[in-house]
Order: sequence, then C-alpha cells, then structure tokens
Amino acid sequence: MAIIPAFNEQDSILKTLNGLRNQTRLTDEIIVLADNCTDDTIAIALEAGVSVVESAGNARGKAGALNDLLGEILPILDAEDSVLVMDADTELSDRFIETTVDTLYGESKKPMAGVGGIFLADDDGWNVVRQLQANEYLRYQRRLARRRGKALVLTGTGTVFKAGVLLGVQ
Repeated sequence: MAIIPAFNEQDSILKTLNGLRNQTRLTDEIIVLADNCTDDTIAIALEAGVSVVESAGNARGKAGALNDLLGEILPILDAEDSVLVMDADTELSDRFIETTVDTLYGESKKPMAGVGGIFLADDDGWNVVRQLQANEYLRYQRRLARRRGKALVLTGTGTVFKAGVLLGVQ
C-alpha cells in the first residue's frame, strides 16, 4: 500500500502517481491523503483512479493527517504488510519499491522497521527552492555514507515501513 500525503499538489500529483504505476513491483493500493487541499489535487487523483481520503479542517498538519489515516488502516493490515509513505512531489526510481521491500524483508543481522532511499532533486529547470532541495539531499547522502548506510531518520520523501512496526509505534 502506498500513502501519499498531499497539500495542494495539483502540479505534481499525476507525475507521482504515474511513477508508482511504473514500478517493477506494484502496490496493492494507492491512497492520496488530501490534507486541506483547495486546488485540483483531489480531482486529478480521482481521475487517475486511485483512492482519495480527504482531511478537511485538519489543524495538525501532515503528521496529524497521516496519524489519523494510519489509525484507520493499520488495524486491518497484517503485521508483515508493507506501507510506503511518500511525498506528493516525488517520483521514485522504477525499482524503489522492489528494492526497499526486498531489503526490509530480506536477511539481516538486525531487525528493520523501515527502508528509505537516497533522493535526487529534479533537474527540470533551476530555481532557489530546487537548489535548496538538492543541497539537502546531498547533505543527507553524505550523512548516510558516513554511517555506512544506516539512517537515523527515514524521510517522508519515500520510505517503506512494516505495518506491524507502525502499529506498535502508534
């Protein structure tokens, strides 16, 4: 299952959804979590054929909207199900889900709760926000390299979690 929290992402949501549909390992369901959207994000997601959960009047931001949705979904999932949480302005590499799920459920010396990836900024034209994003992604890559790939924080950009672990945290 993939959950995509979105706040006014009409310009990027379709590219994000298409990226999910081009994965080498597909998700069983895609849910766009439309948090206080006032643009066409909901209409675009519905037209694309995915599930939409609308969070209107949510004053607790992305985390609050995610916690509410996860509170409804996690009790009906198996502990070993996987949940991808990703940003609505992100396009994952074609093998992201396959690779993260294989890593999450593969042999490991230590138990894992979730697996993320290294992210690159989109190069479709330069602007200050894209440059800041690129700088942040490079900083994150350097920190991971220093820790030999061990992340202390899994980003919202794209992370696959075990449902049982999320339920335990909740």
